[in-house]
Amino acid sequence: MSHGPTFAWRLVDDDDDSVIAEGPTADGLFADPPPPVRVHEAEEAVPMRLLGGVPGAALLKGMERDDDFEVRGWLELFDRTGRPMRSTLTNWYVTSWEPSSHGHGLVNLTVDCDEDDRPPLAARRVYDLWADGPPRDKNLWTELGADGRREWLRLALDNHTGRAQGAPAGGTYHLDGRDVTDETDFSCALGEAVNGPGAKAPFTLVWHDAHVARRCLGQSPLVRARPTFEELVDLLVEQGVEVVLA
Repeated sequence: MSHGPTFAWRLVDDDDDSVIAEGPTADGLFADPPPPVRVHEAEEAVPMRLLGGVPGAALLKGMERDDDFEVRGWLELFDRTGRPMRSTLTNWYVTSWEPSSHGHGLVNLTVDCDEDDRPPLAARRVYDLWADGPPRDKNLWTELGADGRREWLRLALDNHTGRAQGAPAGGTYHLDGRDVTDETDFSCALGEAVNGPGAKAPFTLVWHDAHVARRCLGQSPLVRARPTFEELVDLLVEQGVEVVLA
């Protein structure tokens, strides 16, 4: 039974960038990180299976030997338009393979990794919203929880193109601050305000409902990783942005 959009994948060799395999869908793309101490000794991470893959040369050689072989690579995911949407930072390695019901000569791969960087289960909704490319509607990220917002920001950073080519520097952008309560919210809202992270300073940023972030983030610097409201404003000013608090 389908649980939302499926995402094509490509496993790329970390050494020479050759394609290990690529296919139309996968199971186990989303998984929460395991607890530091597992409750049960038998508890294992959710496996990831890459389905319907067209095997590349290196994988074919390993399959022909039919013994233990190690093929490592990084994983790319694609939206329904064929546009790359996310790449993993972790090397995944093939632990087993089997013929696939998706077609003759295709394989299903079970893969594992040393440090799992899959999106958390809460991010499933994010990928539903991005399935046809970067969303066009505003403030969709505000319906997400903390894990979802962090993954939204990662996709936004991975997929931004900045302003249209030839567009002049400068201009005025309006940041909707009604839901900005922490640094992740601020980054999501800022990226949306300037049509994707990476717009060049200088420009003017009108921060609407700035009192929400001022109240939630505080004003006096504290010994902590989380920036204060004043520190966020100072960072923008240092980058040549004129900030108007509204």
